[in-house]
Amino acid sequence: MYAKVYSKLLVLSFLMVILLGGCRTNCTKTISYRALMPVYMSMTDMRKVNEAQSPKDLSDPGKIYVYQDLLLINEKYEGVHIFDNSDPANPVAMKFVAIKGCLDMNVVDDVMFANQGADMVSWDISDPSNPSFVQRLEMIMNHELLKNDSFPIAMEERDIVEVIEDANCGDDGRFRGGFLFAEDASNSGGAGGQSGQAGSMSRFAYVDGYLYIVDSDNLRSLDMSDVRNAFVSGNQQITWEVETIFPYKDFLFLGTTTGMVVLNRVVNPKVPVWTTSFTHVRGCDPVVVYDDKAYVTLRGGSRCGAAEDALHIVDISKMEQPTLLESYLMEGPYGLAASDSLLLICDGNAGLKAFDRRFTFEMNNHQYSTFEGKNTYDVIHNGETAILSAEEGIFQIDYSDPASPVEISTILAR
Repeated sequence: MYAKVYSKLLVLSFLMVILLGGCRTNCTKTISYRALMPVYMSMTDMRKVNEAQSPKDLSDPGKIYVYQDLLLINEKYEGVHIFDNSDPANPVAMKFVAIKGCLDMNVVDDVMFANQGADMVSWDISDPSNPSFVQRLEMIMNHELLKNDSFPIAMEERDIVEVIEDANCGDDGRFRGGFLFAEDASNSGGAGGQSGQAGSMSRFAYVDGYLYIVDSDNLRSLDMSDVRNAFVSGNQQITWEVETIFPYKDFLFLGTTTGMVVLNRVVNPKVPVWTTSFTHVRGCDPVVVYDDKAYVTLRGGSRCGAAEDALHIVDISKMEQPTLLESYLMEGPYGLAASDSLLLICDGNAGLKAFDRRFTFEMNNHQYSTFEGKNTYDVIHNGETAILSAEEGIFQIDYSDPASPVEISTILAR
């Protein structure tokens, strides 16, 4: 799904096909298996759940976003928690904005933009204790996930019985199946205007008057010259199964299932121009950029298809000729963040790993620390503090001494 995950929805997860003994008729077979299947809601019904509510417990945390003294946390498919984070040691829940189908958010000039299924909705959060609805743009994204005008809002495990063609009909009659796999697509701060900072799994990026949004195969630009009357100003197809977007200087870096795509947004900000690409074996990957290097995590497994889990470090000093400098094996990486000397990697169940990124060719020998015991998803590095989104909740960590990270506060998922 947009993964543990906004990314493209996980339409099917790891499916083990089991033959029902003797069920074979006229070159067909009946098979049964367990699968994660999407639960759909009509867009009409989904739009009814769009309101500001009292704070509620965090249950299934997803993407995170920092705006001024606010910390925004996505409750996957349900909405956005708003916290006063002026004191990171004591974040205070202020409001929950219920937005059914929500997986991502961004803020521009006190207006929060969030997806609601295939729609984009916006909320004025200048007074975060009293958010007010601003605008809805209908059916502008995630079209590939729609089914009869309905959108997936959850996944549930089901027993499936299916009649299929028997490719081995006529030989020994034995089913030579195996495993069926499907795709994962999980999920960037901005510049110009008043915006904030997102994690690397984001599908939204605000830069110089435009909010860029990506879904599986499209990049759209929203004109933010009047944030309370935003409109789609450009659209282009990207046929690389896009998962994430990260802005850096004049460029937009797209993480896709088969590589990194770089677009120049200066030439035509409404429709950024293809600059270059860097391909890799199939796998889920966000990308972040710092100075002349791009850092790409490549996640394998049944959902993503990669042969290995790894970190790629790519030289982009010559933007038109990205070059792989080094690769390091990981255990199951998701989001990451980079600063002058620090590279933080959410390595799934292996924890949040901190490296000295200045040692490109021997970084595995320059690991500062591991923040362990969490199933990590995404991270924002904000000054000397990291904000970690994990299955267990949201953790704020002091990295002033990266060799000895100190947990500042925790918002547990209940």
